[in-house]
Amino acid sequence: MQPLTPKDVGKVTEQVREPRIVIIDGNVMERSLSEYGYTKNWLAGEITKQGARNFSDVFCAQIDSMGNVYMDLYNDTLKMPQVKQKLLVAANIKQLQANLVDFSLQTENENAKDMYNGYAKQMEKLLDKMSGYLKE
Repeated sequence: MQPLTPKDVGKVTEQVREPRIVIIDGNVMERSLSEYGYTKNWLAGEITKQGARNFSDVFCAQIDSMGNVYMDLYNDTLKMPQVKQKLLVAANIKQLQANLVDFSLQTENENAKDMYNGYAKQMEKLLDKMSGYLKE
């Protein structure tokens, strides 16, 4: 007897890949980046969102299987403008809400549907409460 797998029940799962380093010491590892299906321009936009002005500001950066970029700056005092930080917080909460709604649509378990929808509504209420703060 073996444990049940997603394949056994006909579920398609996303392939999880190991995180990949894409910047070392300010140098872009272009082969690593292209093997994951991303471009140098895309990476430049991602590091700019996190407060770097250009690649030379980044000591090390990696991409996970979901396309999230994690980086360490040489100068940790480089800060993202307050407005961008607030917008990113709002975007992350909205993304979480969308993921919860997506999960509720994918499951056939009614209890799970209710739970995911309840949490999605909580995220919406949180965004409403934060709207005044996010616009400042």
